[in-house]
Amino acid sequence: MKRLTSAGIPKVVVGISGGLDSTQALIVAARAMDLLDYPRTNIKAYTMPGFATSTRTLTNANALMEAIGCEATKWTFGRAASRCCATCTIPMRVESSCMT
Repeated sequence: MKRLTSAGIPKVVVGISGGLDSTQALIVAARAMDLLDYPRTNIKAYTMPGFATSTRTLTNANALMEAIGCEATKWTFGRAASRCCATCTIPMRVESSCMT
């Protein structure tokens, strides 16, 4: 909070994976917004599902962002990553349903 107020930064960006670390980061960001009397929509939360993202963690990430009330955005890059890997002849196995 001190850094936000001293630098005059009213918004924060958090990457949300659905795991423990990003969950805690989002909770801390929400608490900071509450204490500073800023709207939680000032939290810009991004999830970037990829090859290793399970349906469970993506569901957790989406539920968490909705519960917090932040501005949630999903960046999908599965197709671009597939093209890149194919161009570089990198072997890969895709087991995730998140490649859209």
